[in-house]
Amino acid sequence: MDINEAVKEVKKLLSEGKTNETIVKALTKKGFSEDDALQVISRVQVVNEAEQTGSEKKKELSEKYLRHLVTGFISLAIGLIITIYSFSHSSGGEVIIAPVAILVGIIWLIQGLVGWLKNRKIH
Repeated sequence: MDINEAVKEVKKLLSEGKTNETIVKALTKKGFSEDDALQVISRVQVVNEAEQTGSEKKKELSEKYLRHLVTGFISLAIGLIITIYSFSHSSGGEVIIAPVAILVGIIWLIQGLVGWLKNRKIH
């Protein structure tokens, strides 16, 4: 058994919930020393933890950008409502245009959408 097969075996056994002791026994039966088996297990566990941490970070970012998306949409909607209402009820007087709310809304909406699409978890 080569190292790549050992890594696959360790990943499989860990996913099944086997203990390190059980995995060491399985690898020693296939020709690995106990020390080598423990090293393979340790490295696979480190990689698994790093992958889980990366996945959690993506989830946090996805939620953050989803909030940006919603906030941007709300800001844009408020800006447009104020502007449209002002135009429709102005009868020749002053018109209120809410460019900051509209601009901030557009920026946050785009930023939120791009960030969310980049970090969402696809099943």
